Amino acid sequence: MPFDQSHHSLADVIDKLQALPNLNDARRRDLISAVIRIATYLGRTPADLPIDAPALRAALANIHPAQIGIKAKSLSNVKANLAAALRITRFMPRNLPVAERSTAWVGFLEATNAVCQANALSRFVSYCSSKGIEPDDVTDAVMAGFRTYIDARIIGKDPGRLCNEMAQTWNGIVTRNDLPLASLTTTKNPQYRCRPLTSYPSSMLVEIEAYLKRRSHVDLFAPDSPDNALRPTSLRNTRVNLTQYCDALVNAGMLPSEFTCLASVVTASHMKQAFKAHIDRTGVPLKCGTLQNMAATLVVVARDYLGVPSKHLDEMLDVKKRVSTNPKGMTPKNSEVPPENWTLT
Repeated sequence: MPFDQSHHSLADVIDKLQALPNLNDARRRDLISAVIRIATYLGRTPADLPIDAPALRAALANIHPAQIGIKAKSLSNVKANLAAALRITRFMPRNLPVAERSTAWVGFLEATNAVCQANALSRFVSYCSSKGIEPDDVTDAVMAGFRTYIDARIIGKDPGRLCNEMAQTWNGIVTRNDLPLASLTTTKNPQYRCRPLTSYPSSMLVEIEAYLKRRSHVDLFAPDSPDNALRPTSLRNTRVNLTQYCDALVNAGMLPSEFTCLASVVTASHMKQAFKAHIDRTGVPLKCGTLQNMAATLVVVARDYLGVPSKHLDEMLDVKKRVSTNPKGMTPKNSEVPPENWTLT
């Protein structure tokens, strides 16, 4: 059956799945269900969704598991079944035949210093092996050919980003092991990266770790123990919020060496400075989830760890209300005061 995806929709995929004679009934049901569920997530019918890998990728990128009430793993499985349905029905080209990896490729993969690196390059190595391309032959042109190859075969990930990550992994292996192989061209990730917490004095880092440790468990006999221990995800988010806040303060003009303790940076005036700097850098609106989460973390630190006096805590709560997407207790007039008109004290 020749590969053809022109003028076809996901409804045609369902029709072919129903007609395949050698498909297990349970597998047939799962694949058809995946096609229907994806269409439902997108608010469309299968007949309205053309079969085109780039177009499907773009549409699927807009689906967030939380918005449709499922877990990320479940969404990933549905996408995988959709891709399988497209391959089985020949509306998506099948992968190249699996070829045995040469001695050169085995040696190259043995030079990786982590299993994750070998896994990251596995698809590229399989492609090269099927094409008879050895490590010595790898160039930017080979990677470009690989990108074209996967562009028509994957719907869950961005081929450009995937190839760039593979090229970075390749270059790292080549450089660390001083291998006589070509370096591949990569592009920098445009995403801004915050300064790590290790950029600041150790005195504050000790405080942060002590705070996170205390929030990670409940001690029934400790007077200052939290009522409930934070889950690992919440602890991670707390660390991220503190990292973003400190980075924003540096962008506002504060020197990293001035971050001697949490009490020196967790104040209402510093919150205003940091949030202004974050808004200026990112262009986000005053009321956004990032600022609200940062403010919530800082208020908890100030109240439960630093024991900030009520007067200063109220000032921090006021800042939190100004950046919250659902600012309870504020009048419309006060909630609309732009950050450039905030009074720093």
